[in-house]
Amino acid sequence: MTVADIWSTALAVLASVGGGGLIVVGLSSWLGKVWASRILESEKNRYNREMEALRSGYSRELEQWKSELTKAHFDFQTRFGFYFEKRAESIMQIYGGLHMADARIADLVAAVQFGGEDVRIEKDRTAQEAFNQVAAEFYRSCIFLDEDTVDAIETVLSHMRIAFSAYRVGQNSGPGGGADFELLYKASQTMKNDVPPLMKELEQQFRAMLKVTSPGDAQLAHAAERAHRDRSICP
Repeated sequence: MTVADIWSTALAVLASVGGGGLIVVGLSSWLGKVWASRILESEKNRYNREMEALRSGYSRELEQWKSELTKAHFDFQTRFGFYFEKRAESIMQIYGGLHMADARIADLVAAVQFGGEDVRIEKDRTAQEAFNQVAAEFYRSCIFLDEDTVDAIETVLSHMRIAFSAYRVGQNSGPGGGADFELLYKASQTMKNDVPPLMKELEQQFRAMLKVTSPGDAQLAHAAERAHRDRSICP
C-alpha cells in the first residue's frame, strides 16, 4: 500500500467518524429540546392544576365569608331596626306623657285658681294620673334610652314630684290646719321656672337621638318668604 492509499483511507475514516459525530450531536440536541418541551408542558399543567385548586379554594372561602357577612349584616339590621323602633316609640310616649303631666300639674299648682273644692280634687286626680302614666312608661322603656337621657327624664320627674308634694302638703300644713302659702308658692314656682328649661333640654336630647334637627332662623325666614310669595301668586 502506498502512502497515498494510506492517506486516502485515513481521510475516509475521519470523514466517516466526523459525520457520525455530527449526527449524534444533532440527535442529542433534538432529543434535549423534545424532553425540555415535555417537561415544561408537564410543569405548566401541574402549575395550572395547582392554581385552579387554589382559585377554587379561595372562591369557596370567599363565598363562605360573603354568606357569613350577609347573615351578620341582616342580623345587625334586624337588631338595630328593632332597637331604633322601640327607642323611637319610647321617646314618643315619654315625650307626650311628660307634656301632659307638665300641663296637669302646672294647672293644679297655679297661683290663680277658679272653681271650688270639687274642681281642685278633680285637677289633683288628673294630675296624679298623668304623672303616674308617664312614670310607668319611662321605667318600662328606659332600657332603650342612653344614660344621659335617663338622667334628664328622672330630673324632670323629680321636679314634678317635688312640686306635687309641696302642693299637697301645703294644702293643710299651715297655721291652724290651713294652707301653707310658702309651700304652695314653691310648688307654683317649681313648675313655672324649673321644669320648662329642663323640658326644653330634654326635647333637644330627644331630637338628637332621633336625628331630627330644628330649622334655623335663616331656614325659617326663607320658608316664610316663600310662603308669602306663594300666597301672592295664588288667585
